[in-house]
Amino acid sequence: MWPLRNQDSSIWIMTDLEKFWSQNYKEPQEELSGSGPSLSHSRSLSWSWSGGSAVLTEKTRLLSKNRKGQGYGLLVLRALWQSVGTYFLCGTLCLLLHETFMFAVPQVLSLLLAFMRDKDTEMWKGFMFASLLFLLSCLQSLLHHQYMFHCFTVGMRLKTAVMGLVYRKSLLISSAARRRCTLGEIINLVSADTQKLMDFVVYFNCLWIAPIEIALCFYFLWQVEKKKHDVHLML
Repeated sequence: MWPLRNQDSSIWIMTDLEKFWSQNYKEPQEELSGSGPSLSHSRSLSWSWSGGSAVLTEKTRLLSKNRKGQGYGLLVLRALWQSVGTYFLCGTLCLLLHETFMFAVPQVLSLLLAFMRDKDTEMWKGFMFASLLFLLSCLQSLLHHQYMFHCFTVGMRLKTAVMGLVYRKSLLISSAARRRCTLGEIINLVSADTQKLMDFVVYFNCLWIAPIEIALCFYFLWQVEKKKHDVHLML
């Protein structure tokens, strides 16, 4: 088997996520400390009042809100995006180029057919159109595989990050929280829900690329029908 890359290891992924989470948490932490009792920068996840003093609990701060009304869950999403967003955008760029080449193939094919019908055209144009068809097909296949590779890599990193967060949370969870969250729920979160997150990353771009593909197909079909209609009018 091929060795695992360092950036795909769980230690690397969790280290990056921890760094981005710390950066995103500084601003709301300072806002909370300025409006009330100061919060320590420890790994404890929240605080509550007990007997007039601030007591750290395991009521996660991800459910609390800062002064702007923004949930800390958004900070987790921002940290995840900063961790894998650039790699995901590279995959999206490969998808856009793949779609561009996919729609360019029929256009080049129509030029090749027009060359075959016109006997007075230079021969080098035919070789150029045939070479373009071969080149576009190769690039289309290469970009599609690169896109799928980037998507599965991002999905794997997100799955690893969420599993690591759940594992760390389960080690620090209080006895009161254990009574509300069963072991089966934790196992289901790690095994099933993280896999759904990975599948969502793979097919997310279909939500916006599919309408564009349909619109372009109708546009090119309209262009073909328009040419046929013009020919019938001329006849």
